[in-house]
Amino acid sequence: MKATKDIKKLVDKRKFKVFSLFLLCSFFAWTINKLSEAYESSVSFNVAYTQLPDSLMLPPDAQPLIPAKVKASGFKYLGYAMSAKELQLNLSQLREGRTGFYLTNAEVKRQINQQLPSNIALIDLLEEEHQVKAMLVDAKKVPVILALDLSLAHNFIMEEAVQLVPDSVLIKGPKVKLDKIHKVVTEKLELHSVNQNFKRQVALKPIENGENLEIAATSVTVKGKVVRFSEKEFVVPISPLHVPEGYQLKMFPNTVKLVCKASVDKLKEITEEDFEVFVDYNSKNEQEEQTLYIELGKDPEGVYSVKLVQNKVEFVLEKE
Repeated sequence: MKATKDIKKLVDKRKFKVFSLFLLCSFFAWTINKLSEAYESSVSFNVAYTQLPDSLMLPPDAQPLIPAKVKASGFKYLGYAMSAKELQLNLSQLREGRTGFYLTNAEVKRQINQQLPSNIALIDLLEEEHQVKAMLVDAKKVPVILALDLSLAHNFIMEEAVQLVPDSVLIKGPKVKLDKIHKVVTEKLELHSVNQNFKRQVALKPIENGENLEIAATSVTVKGKVVRFSEKEFVVPISPLHVPEGYQLKMFPNTVKLVCKASVDKLKEITEEDFEVFVDYNSKNEQEEQTLYIELGKDPEGVYSVKLVQNKVEFVLEKE
């Protein structure tokens, strides 16, 4: 009796397994059949905008979608959904309407059809027109201000002014915002005990309340030429100016010593003729009747500094 029950249980288990296998195969065959049929389905295409007109800009958080109805077999649609790439939407044909900027349905359909696989058909778009959240923009060029903390090593000078490349940047954005922007500032650059030429990349500070602004550069290049300097003394004759007619001005002394700081190579090129110093009779001080102050009229280009050893002379005005 017990053996008979065990055999019956074994037969029932086998029947259940056969039934389950049959059910699974039937479901699989039904699924294959259904997926082979063509279906219409609603989808949302992820798109990336291209060829935006220069007079417009997009908000940084723009994530456009295009709702549409497509037709494809279940297999094709499933495969496309698993491997779908972002569609490119060219905005060169953008139009302006009462509520903003848009692309016509005909233009959007044309572009989407060019990018969809041949086995997926676009039936219709589920929007009257594709609205693009673009903003009219203006452009403005503003100077870059360098935040520089620079110190040179002993006996070194800058051969020329520090260069910024670029020294100005173009900013695009709503005009109401651009009207409040007059400059951009770099992050602070610290260079100490510099004794050679330098070149550094420095980031620009973010613009305050800079949402919906586009800046053409995020950093600038800072360049400087550094040279060793020396000093050289020159003795230069003093020229009198505005001497009354019929008189001559005698000065004591009639020359002045000056000290010029420049690069060693530059000092080799400089002579006394490169300097002009003068006294102006019309500027004499009534409290110092016989004294005139010496002024530097001309000095060579490319020197660091020129210093007069003395700044005044005594004089006598004599008839000719």
